[in-house]
Amino acid sequence: WVGYILGLIVLQIYPGMGFAASWTTIPIAPSTIQIMVQLTDGTILAQSYSDGKSWMKYTPDSTGNYANGTWSMLASGPVARLYFTSQVLQDGRFFLVGGEYTGPGLNSNWAASGEIYDPVANSWTVITPFPAQSGCPTLSYVVGDLTNGSQTVANVYPYTTELVVGWTVTGTGIQAGTTIQSIDSSSQITLSLPATATAAGVKLTLNHSYRPISCVGDVPSVLLPGGRILIGDLVNQTTWIYNVATDTWTQT
Repeated sequence: WVGYILGLIVLQIYPGMGFAASWTTIPIAPSTIQIMVQLTDGTILAQSYSDGKSWMKYTPDSTGNYANGTWSMLASGPVARLYFTSQVLQDGRFFLVGGEYTGPGLNSNWAASGEIYDPVANSWTVITPFPAQSGCPTLSYVVGDLTNGSQTVANVYPYTTELVVGWTVTGTGIQAGTTIQSIDSSSQITLSLPATATAAGVKLTLNHSYRPISCVGDVPSVLLPGGRILIGDLVNQTTWIYNVATDTWTQT
């Protein structure tokens, strides 16, 4: 009742009180911005839209005034990504997983990988990928690094496990009639003909499509007590909980 009575008194004393809204410019960021989140220490974490991999921090001045803050560049993320699931954790770290567009060239692929950023150490830690599920959208390409005169494609992204020997490969620096000769590892394949150029992050189009073993994108998420995160699924009605402490996923 005391609060109710005080509220009535304020309304009677200031019945028509208004506040003028205004905008104040802040220093220009070092790069274009895709997402901004406020961390628990009051700083603003911002991702660069230009490459999806660079990250910045905006820090208010010593009095807490954001108008007079400063920008600084942070450690780059391990994977370029746009439009993903993210949460600021209770301990001040930043969690993210998935992405509609990920990897070199930011192609559409709904990645299942993720990482956690530690603002104190200014470092990223890769987490266990999202679990396997059926129904992910099909892809008909991979991205990799070419070396002129070499048949090896290094740093293949996002998958090699779903590729098949004999599939035809086309792209910049790839000779006509080139096929996959062997799948060497999770990130390397060998082509039947050597490349004609040296380039990183080249998109290699396949004459077949394949389905990723898991996929996330930018599904909704909720931060739960105990360092857990509940997230949805892009392809069905299942939900999952990620446990930060144990780096594990559990279907719910």
